[in-house]
Amino acid sequence: MSVSTRLKTQGAAVAALSLLALGACDAPEQLTSLRPEGDPEILSVLVLADTEFGALEAATFCKQDDAKRPGVIGITAVGAQVRVCDEDLSRPAGPVDDNGTPTDPTDDVFTEGTIDAAIPAGWTVRIQFDELLNPDTAETLEPVIDPDTGEPTGQSTASLAETQPVTVTCGGVDVPYDGYYSPSGNSFSWPVGPSLVIVPDDTSTIATGTECEVSLKDVVKDKQGLGVPSAQRGPFTFTVAPLALVGSDPEPADPGDEATIAPDAPLLVFFNHFIDPASVDPAEVEILEVTDCEQTTGTARPAVFAANADDPTALEISMMTTVPAGLKWTPEKFYLVSFTAGAQVADLAGGTADVEGFSVCFATDAAS
Repeated sequence: MSVSTRLKTQGAAVAALSLLALGACDAPEQLTSLRPEGDPEILSVLVLADTEFGALEAATFCKQDDAKRPGVIGITAVGAQVRVCDEDLSRPAGPVDDNGTPTDPTDDVFTEGTIDAAIPAGWTVRIQFDELLNPDTAETLEPVIDPDTGEPTGQSTASLAETQPVTVTCGGVDVPYDGYYSPSGNSFSWPVGPSLVIVPDDTSTIATGTECEVSLKDVVKDKQGLGVPSAQRGPFTFTVAPLALVGSDPEPADPGDEATIAPDAPLLVFFNHFIDPASVDPAEVEILEVTDCEQTTGTARPAVFAANADDPTALEISMMTTVPAGLKWTPEKFYLVSFTAGAQVADLAGGTADVEGFSVCFATDAAS
């Protein structure tokens, strides 16, 4: 994935999270096609995933044989219609492919609980109900205080930190979380609702490729004091996407079209989770000082790795020696940087990615 594509995906993630945040403030009760009679039921469970439209919520559970569950929804932010649950009501949610796209619902492996693309660095979970909940059983509200006047602003901040209405585990370990109750929405608008939105406190502690579960506790009630039936509280399962290399700055290019960078700028290699630079074996990264980017042989230079202060998903690679103080590369040279056979990189929680074969060549500017 190119850096431009990566930034587009991140932008969509920001847009998706912005949509999530709309539910974190007080909202009016809406007249919708909800189902207030009877016990509150869970219609769908969605996880923030990497899809062909960018970062969007994808279903890991859809209530079978229930016409109230979401189907196709138009999403203005991405300019597309997205299917949440299969049109065949007898089918549960299904797996997604490596691009986050739902697989053919006629496939025999179309089974619930098998999303493979939850975004590692910032996944969230949305649990959609068929009716409005009693917000006092789901969340607590704290008034927002104006820092200048010390007076309430009339707005509130919602939190699940005290009510803790669900249990979240990844790899069998409890995951601390916060979040909020969103009374807005239905099965025909985006994001779906009413819903509880679960936001892990720190996704950097959860390794890529880990299986996670979310279960609803018997604390959430509707406005009549009824709770979700025990058989419908989960667990709802999904898997955090595998660690993957998603781009670099500069990007790989054909010889003659390669980028030119400042000699004090490192090569940045981007991943989909927070990277541990200590996991990189220097013997598995080759830096060659070459005469131009058509060459595949040159003078070998030792590499040094660091975390990027602005983006924890980025691995910094630079030359360790033979450069003037403060510089990452010798000015006015060409460098070919490659991950060699067997090369791996790990995230902070221990998930690994094979990066063998990734290569980029670039030139350096004159020293300023």
